Amino acid sequence: FLGVMSLFALGNLILRETRTELKRTYNAPVIFVLLAFFATLTGIAGNIRIDPNNLLYFAIYFVPAILIVLAIVYQDFNMKILMRLSRPVPSLHNFLQRQFEDLTSNTLVAFVNHVNRLHPLLQYINSNETAWNIILIHCANHDNKDDRDRFHEIKEAIPYLQKSGAFPHFKIHPVYKTFPFGPEAIKEITKEYKVRPNRILIGAIHKFHAFDYDELGGVRIVF
Repeated sequence: FLGVMSLFALGNLILRETRTELKRTYNAPVIFVLLAFFATLTGIAGNIRIDPNNLLYFAIYFVPAILIVLAIVYQDFNMKILMRLSRPVPSLHNFLQRQFEDLTSNTLVAFVNHVNRLHPLLQYINSNETAWNIILIHCANHDNKDDRDRFHEIKEAIPYLQKSGAFPHFKIHPVYKTFPFGPEAIKEITKEYKVRPNRILIGAIHKFHAFDYDELGGVRIVF
């Protein structure tokens, strides 16, 4: 618990430097965040000093849990290794290949507004997701102005990226929507493509947006 609390404070400090554009409902002074961070670290050190066995119990719970998490996060990588090792056994190899195809055929939906965010988005998906079927949604501007020029830039950049050798395994489907991005757009997309909100990726929302993150139904902020 104290470790998790320490990570909250550490994450706050990191986001201050790396995600300055994030819309924030609350702003904690840096000194308070640092005090909280060192207080929880002191609590961890105190627990270990009181009884060193506390560190052993932590390891007993933590190590298996982190191994399970890593196995899930890198399941596509693990599956590739298993397929390579199973080549001498055709029946097992074919079974694993079918499982791998099912794993990568899942659909992800991602909202993208600028062509310069396209590569970071695809890089994130390539590094952290198993789905290869990607629907890229570009919405009309927040003030309801038509914004098809940006969409065409995004659409035209995709084949050039893939011809250059970047993400050739992805099946990318760019889609333009006439409504602006927001909670209603998320609801519409989940119904149309039958995806859960946690399969929808977005970038940071800005101060001019009239809504906050908790109104978006659990989408993931990835860039």
